[in-house]
Amino acid sequence: ANKKWDAMFALLLQFIAQNGHCNVPQSHIEHSKFLGEWVKNQRALNGKNTLEQRRVNRLEHVGFIWNGQDEKWDEMFTLLLQFMTKNSHCNVPRSHIEQSKFLGEW
Repeated sequence: ANKKWDAMFALLLQFIAQNGHCNVPQSHIEHSKFLGEWVKNQRALNGKNTLEQRRVNRLEHVGFIWNGQDEKWDEMFTLLLQFMTKNSHCNVPRSHIEQSKFLGEW
């Protein structure tokens, strides 16, 4: 089980090197391995407090995102603050896009 986990962790490191982040989409496949599902499982195991602490530490060391929804919210909130700084209000038009993100929809 350790070799398989280590192999998937290595794929995660490759994903990070290629994409600059480790928020792997659930459907993502890397070298014929279901990396997105593996990431989802690591989050679930951690949520149940059943993921070994050394694995938690390794994941956190590379910036692993335990809650993808929180990360997305934080990103959008930062964009909203930028919008507010530029426009002196937070009444974002529904169709407004900020840095390729649909801020108005958020």
